[in-house]
Amino acid sequence: MTFHEEVAVSNAFVAMMSSFDDDDGRPLDLYSGGVSEAFGLREETFPSFPISQVFEPAVRREAAIAAGLDDHDLATLRTGRTVREAGLRQQLEQMPESGGPERLYFTSMMVALSRFEIASTLIDESLDRSLPAPLAFEFALLGYIVGNRVGAKKDADWFALLRGHLSGGEIAPARALDACAQAIVCQMKTGALDRDDYRWFVEYGTRCAIEHKAEVDQGGLSSWYRGVAMIPAKGKDVGRTRELMERARGHAVAALSTNRSRYYDRHLLKTYLESTAKECLYVNRDRDKAVEAAQALVDLDPVWGPSWGEFGEIYESFGEYRNASEAYLQACRCGPPWLQHYAWRLVRVLERLDEPERCLEILSWLADFDPAGTPTEVLERGAGIAKNLGRPTEARAFRAALTNEQDN
Repeated sequence: MTFHEEVAVSNAFVAMMSSFDDDDGRPLDLYSGGVSEAFGLREETFPSFPISQVFEPAVRREAAIAAGLDDHDLATLRTGRTVREAGLRQQLEQMPESGGPERLYFTSMMVALSRFEIASTLIDESLDRSLPAPLAFEFALLGYIVGNRVGAKKDADWFALLRGHLSGGEIAPARALDACAQAIVCQMKTGALDRDDYRWFVEYGTRCAIEHKAEVDQGGLSSWYRGVAMIPAKGKDVGRTRELMERARGHAVAALSTNRSRYYDRHLLKTYLESTAKECLYVNRDRDKAVEAAQALVDLDPVWGPSWGEFGEIYESFGEYRNASEAYLQACRCGPPWLQHYAWRLVRVLERLDEPERCLEILSWLADFDPAGTPTEVLERGAGIAKNLGRPTEARAFRAALTNEQDN
């Protein structure tokens, strides 16, 4: 079977991202199921639209390509495909007259659905208004989440703003803890925060988790301890990292026991398992524990390509390239998100297994899937492999695509 026949271009994630469709008969991944579940909630139930995961603009673009849509139309709710999209467009047009709580709910929904351009405009407009401190805080936190992906404003500026709101003492401990956890994650990944701000968020979050534990839901505590665990993990402190991760796991399990949500709360366990896989891979180099975490991820969300991608990354890291190739291929069989990423990683391990024909097949698929956005390294690799295999026509096609990309 060829890669073109094996790969899944469309799935429940693409349907949800492109059409908000949750009723096409395909198994729902946790993200799509969570969004579907959230659509059934009323604004009075949650002040914000529940956000389980936020993607990059490239993920939405991949979904648009898979659905045969223009990404700009998708981003601006103008595909004209569904009644739900038309309803959301109508809500957007009514936003200028809407109050702060309604704007917050709609804006958080746009963030959850990767409509970042719409969300960014609403956030900027809302922060220009005179809002109660808790609402201003929520818009600032959404501002960081969106700005981290598409905005021009620096992460450090958003967290300085958030610190100002928290210092006023009007923000509920559960919401404060969320911001503090995100500050730690941001600092561990990018080092973007002012050093004094970073220390302040660590100390403030620690006080919230200890002194106001009863006021914070289990999910918030799980996210906090998962974030804090990144601090000893960066220093390769295996014992302390595991201690904090066990606390994160315990609170995630406790959240699941409430049966509050069929999908949303399972994300807490999913993110714990993803972090555990990374912990085993980069902190303590425990291959068997990493594989165990990846298997638990697949069991929890079997139709989610990135669950299989974790397997591939683990096997690749430990030099098990055949196992890695099978895991990356399964990720591609699941489809988006990050389909192109896993196809490219599959090429990399197949090269190590000396399978140039298969590599060329996948590289050709990548070039065809997104002709306007195929990365240079994909085209260069395709041209080189085609030349080595004595396929001048295919080599010329890759070089022509490379020339067009450079011209653009």
